[in-house]
Amino acid sequence: MKTFSFSHLMVPALLIVSGALTGSVLTWVASLRRKENAENSDIYNVAATTARAGRWASATGAAAGTSVGAGVADDASVQKLRRIIETIDSERRADDLHHFGREMAARNATMALALAGEIAGDSDQLMYMKGVFATWAQQSPQEAAAYAINSLPAGRLRAEAIRLSMGEWGAVDARGAFEWMESTLQGPVKEASLVALAEGWSRRSPEQAAAWFAESGSTSQALLTAIASTWARQDSVAALQWAAALGDPAQRTTSLNSVLGEMARLDPVAAVQAAAPYLQAGASGEAAAAGRDVARTLADIWGTSDPAAAARWIDTLPAGPAQVEAAGTLAAVWATSDIEAAVAWTTTLSDAALKESMVTHLGTTWGAIEPDRALAWLDTLPPDVSSQGIAGAFNSWAATDPVGLADWITQLPASPRNDLARRSLGDVISDQDPLAALELAAGISNPIQQKEVLATYYRQLHRSDTNAAIEWLQGEWPKLPAPAQHSLAQEQQKLLARTNRRSG
Repeated sequence: MKTFSFSHLMVPALLIVSGALTGSVLTWVASLRRKENAENSDIYNVAATTARAGRWASATGAAAGTSVGAGVADDASVQKLRRIIETIDSERRADDLHHFGREMAARNATMALALAGEIAGDSDQLMYMKGVFATWAQQSPQEAAAYAINSLPAGRLRAEAIRLSMGEWGAVDARGAFEWMESTLQGPVKEASLVALAEGWSRRSPEQAAAWFAESGSTSQALLTAIASTWARQDSVAALQWAAALGDPAQRTTSLNSVLGEMARLDPVAAVQAAAPYLQAGASGEAAAAGRDVARTLADIWGTSDPAAAARWIDTLPAGPAQVEAAGTLAAVWATSDIEAAVAWTTTLSDAALKESMVTHLGTTWGAIEPDRALAWLDTLPPDVSSQGIAGAFNSWAATDPVGLADWITQLPASPRNDLARRSLGDVISDQDPLAALELAAGISNPIQQKEVLATYYRQLHRSDTNAAIEWLQGEWPKLPAPAQHSLAQEQQKLLARTNRRSG
């Protein structure tokens, strides 16, 4: 088998383990960039920012002090900002910059904006300016929003500044905010701002926000989630009643999940009690689908804070799809924090479907973290229980460590296990490197699986590089067994026929 190079691949990490694999990274700063390094930036240059603020204030008649007015940062404020920037701990520095931005904006918006010119790092600037706009938007959301759209360049900061402004504006004058948004914004910024507006409106009057959503005819799940979640944080009982009464099944499910999810973060016991009507045995159709979604949401949130308690709750659920969904979700969550405890729970399960779901999710999650240990554990289980878990472990290993799996494959003799590993790795790399995937498939020992996988990968290579595909086929043809030759010949004929139809 040839040695494969995966250094050029961009393999996405699996979502199921993102929480466990993501850690905070401390950046050790050898020296800080001085102010002159940022003088060419029109975004945060002190003179440019102050001039823009002054021009806008003059044009609109904004009152000094409460919004954009005359202001120059005093030396004490500059020195405090520099001390914050020198903080090595990135999380603490971000928090301090955000709080300092709020503090400065409360004193004078122009001063706060000008002071941003002292910050060289983009991430540091963003955290400080988010603090500035968080306070400014509370004081005068219209002015903050107008400044953001007129004076900040397109990008993350302007989008965040507008979002913060719309959230506060929506809390005091939702219809005015909506009219401004409709006439001024477009694209993703408009969509994010609409969600922020709904959140702000829901803080003040969730009933009105919900009624407006119904009247608008919107089908936006993000907008519905914003209203439901914000309402639930204020009055979960009323929010739950509203969600349950929605006529559209998809909107009802989205709202129920949002409300129950917020309840679970505050009081998971109360949340599972409120969710009981949606988790009854014998449900079918839309009711069963809603029950699975609710079970997944509660298991995810409760499993993050107290997986053992979540497991005891799942044990009490009626046997069926909702219980299986909850168990599988909990397995993925629990495996990232205490895999041994999660594995121990599987030994207590008697329901076959429930146990298989747990094992599959545990194998998939564990396979991304410690594939050797995951496979060793799965090998101790009956094949009918472990087969999907083994496949999941290989898929995870292929997605998170393709080089390591490739090395492992070269050391394993031909076997069904090797075939499965080759297929998992090939599926992951085939989009970026179909030629390497074909070489993996050529080593599959099962002739039926080999011909099917070869045909799939050959089709992908042919689409991306026809000449390379034909060259590979000609070079490898004598080495291939008859079933693979027959399958690839048929595939080649289909591809040629398709090409001829297009050219004709």
